[in-house]
Amino acid sequence: MSDSLEKARKHVMPFGKNKGKALRWIENNDLMYLDWLTSLDNLREPLLSFVEDLCRENENEICQKIDARDEAIQGDSDCEWDWRDET
Repeated sequence: MSDSLEKARKHVMPFGKNKGKALRWIENNDLMYLDWLTSLDNLREPLLSFVEDLCRENENEICQKIDARDEAIQGDSDCEWDWRDET
């Protein structure tokens, strides 16, 4: 495991519904919240880099969750999420 991922996982969420929780907890329990955070225009460093790193690390699982959600909503499942589109 890289030092940057370990540092990201130890960072504590400073706001929102997961305020006060380590990003490791969010990664393990509310992964789609990390994905949602990437859509915020005002996310600042170092949180922005930490969230992007964790989303890259969990890209396959995020896509599976998006596919399952889309299939449940519209009977469609083609994950178009790509963390590289967010930068």
